Amino acid sequence: MKINSKKCKLKTLLLKSIKVLFLTIVLLNPAISKEVSHPGGTKFNVQDRLAIINLVNSYADDYDYNNFEEYLRLFTKDIKCTVYLNDSDPITVQSKQFIEMMRGFRLSALENQVSPLHFITNLNVKEQTKNKAVVETYVIYVPLDAEKLHVPEETLNNTNITGTARYIFTVIKDVKNIWKIDSYIIKYKQSVVEKTLP
Repeated sequence: MKINSKKCKLKTLLLKSIKVLFLTIVLLNPAISKEVSHPGGTKFNVQDRLAIINLVNSYADDYDYNNFEEYLRLFTKDIKCTVYLNDSDPITVQSKQFIEMMRGFRLSALENQVSPLHFITNLNVKEQTKNKAVVETYVIYVPLDAEKLHVPEETLNNTNITGTARYIFTVIKDVKNIWKIDSYIIKYKQSVVEKTLP
């Protein structure tokens, strides 16, 4: 039986190349994975990242300006919100119940001439894939009537329910390639009372 040495060498070379390629993929994969999950990594879709950041900031902006219909467009139909309070069990509202609750809060603010201010800080995109992301941020909520701030007593009254919280948003991209808030958690950290009286 005659052995074709050229074919044999070619097969051996091909097998070695496959082994080298396989080892390269296996060895480099963890490094790639670490880079993606690193806060300073750049392996994400920049357009999506900007849209996600704008979406979360619009949560505060639309609510504070009382653009309530625009505010509702930020959420999916099945929006779910869970609020963890300092001294009681968490409250969860979803879909229509969520809309009714938020509309009630906003109407109450209007009736009482309160101008709510949400200060979003330390916004951090924890995870981002093609269609889903998790965003965490601190929110300071200040329900102020800015016109009364020159009166110390009114300043104190308006800041009594100022509070700080950690918001954790889960956002998804819909069929029209628009990012929306699908669920979020509010974890109140502390209540703050601003002492303005002598």
